[in-house]
Amino acid sequence: VIFFELLTGSVPFSGESAAVIGMKHISQDIPRLPEDLLIFQRIIDKVLSKKREDRYQTGAELCSDISEIAETLSEDMLAQIGHRAGNDADGSGKNSGLVLSRNSGKRIRRRPSELNSSRTTAQRKKTGTRFVIGSLASLLVILLVYIAQGPYLERLFGSADDARESEVSNTTGLNNRERLPTDQDGVSALSNPESTDTANAPLSEPGPNEEDLRLNLLVLDYINKANDALQTKHLDEAQKYIELASALEPAEPWLIAMLEDAKSLRVQLHNQQETLSGLVDRVDALIDSGKYYYPADDNAYVALQMLETAENADPTEIANLRLRIESLSSRRISDLLTQGKLDQAVTEIDMLSNLAQPEVVTPLRQRYDILYKEIRKSRAEVARILDEAQRLEKSDLTTDDQRQQAVRLYQQALEIEAGNVAAQSGRDRVISLQMAAIMRDIEQGKLMNARKSLEVVKQFGLQPSGLALLETQLIQQESLRAGAIEKLEEARMILTGLEGWGIQAEDSPEVNRKYAGALIDAYRSSMTAQSIDASTPGIVETIKQIEAKYRSGFESQLKSAHYDSASVYVENMERSGINKRSAVMLLEEMGVALEEKTKVKRRSLPSF
Repeated sequence: VIFFELLTGSVPFSGESAAVIGMKHISQDIPRLPEDLLIFQRIIDKVLSKKREDRYQTGAELCSDISEIAETLSEDMLAQIGHRAGNDADGSGKNSGLVLSRNSGKRIRRRPSELNSSRTTAQRKKTGTRFVIGSLASLLVILLVYIAQGPYLERLFGSADDARESEVSNTTGLNNRERLPTDQDGVSALSNPESTDTANAPLSEPGPNEEDLRLNLLVLDYINKANDALQTKHLDEAQKYIELASALEPAEPWLIAMLEDAKSLRVQLHNQQETLSGLVDRVDALIDSGKYYYPADDNAYVALQMLETAENADPTEIANLRLRIESLSSRRISDLLTQGKLDQAVTEIDMLSNLAQPEVVTPLRQRYDILYKEIRKSRAEVARILDEAQRLEKSDLTTDDQRQQAVRLYQQALEIEAGNVAAQSGRDRVISLQMAAIMRDIEQGKLMNARKSLEVVKQFGLQPSGLALLETQLIQQESLRAGAIEKLEEARMILTGLEGWGIQAEDSPEVNRKYAGALIDAYRSSMTAQSIDASTPGIVETIKQIEAKYRSGFESQLKSAHYDSASVYVENMERSGINKRSAVMLLEEMGVALEEKTKVKRRSLPSF
């Protein structure tokens, strides 16, 4: 660093604090010398190298390189370099009073006003020449002192691998001029403890004792390690070295300042990491909840934009989050297109175009365009189908076939355009009419019609409210109907057995009693069937047929004056216990007819 400043009049790195300068030493490239000084670039690159193994391992190596270059310099080049070194980069003259003697190697401070009043153009050239030669000589003296003091320094600070003197001087800025603690002449107190100021400035204080030097270097080493850890964002490791340095309680102001800078930088980076971590968690949560672009003020895309503008955000982490949104959003858009939800799909496609590359968005937009054209055609077809179904509805849908056709039309429209409101409402309306018809058929005993209508509803895969209850009622009625039919069949079998049995006038009362008893059994079975399910087809006809046969047998005996046989029909009817209205009326008719023929008044007819 000193060699660079001797050549150029300025330090290689500068900054607001020692920590900032140290960071530049670590992270930035070594500055290039001006063209007229490039002959020294090889030396500068080695002494300021980031890697210890690339630097000069001994002072002899450095002395050799400097001597080799010094021998090649002409007087004109020396004058030109001296003129540059005698003035700082901005021309302010701050460094114009720093001159090194060719012979002494001591650095002398002169007042700039004295130099400006006495210096002429020729003198500047001469001074420049003297400056460069003196600078090289001074540096050689420093190196010789270092070499001579090598054993002493090793005893004081340890081996060369552990001391890190070169790392302290080459890679760490200790103040805004990037030097180790120096006396007032700017020369290291370690290498030149007897330096003086020729302008009668007071001498610097004596250097620290051996223990203090060891302590200061150890503190400095911890601070450097902390700064290295901060540079790579390893905050826990940095905190460890900061605590180690603090525990040593450094007294030097410049060390305290460096330590405070490291602490401040760690707090700043920690706060940044906390903020970044919160933003990352927020983006993750919004992605997991599917809020890629909505709601407008709280979605993953907005949170990702905030993360991108945050200081020190991790580009890799941002890229991964962006890729997640892109992937999941593309998948959802594809699902929306498959479901025919084009309006929602195109909105998300527009949002995705702000996030993803064209090769991701273009296929989705092309698919949307194709589907949109198809949807336009299908919507025209749906409109035609709905018009036909609505015209059919206006006919009141009085038959099962009409209702079935209307449901089929509405269902067809929904297959073309899922979710069409008009088709859904129309289908539900017709289904309600069909349900009412099923209920009406059950109540009227038209169980076969009810079953047919129920199957029409079920074949469309629909389960409207109340359908299950209707089917339960229908099953119950069908079960009763089965019982009624069974009793009715019993009655019909009896009638079938009596078909070959014709009652003759001369038949005995015993024969008539058997005939009348068989008819009474058939009558009782048919009445039971009627009580189970009066709507059972054939019940009424069967009852009328039995009554007709019963009356015919009674009248044939009455006409033949076989009054004993005729009375058998009345007695059997009385004992049957049948209290149906038709049976009572038949009994009354037979009783009146028997009284008229026999002139025997019956006391009373049996009460039912």
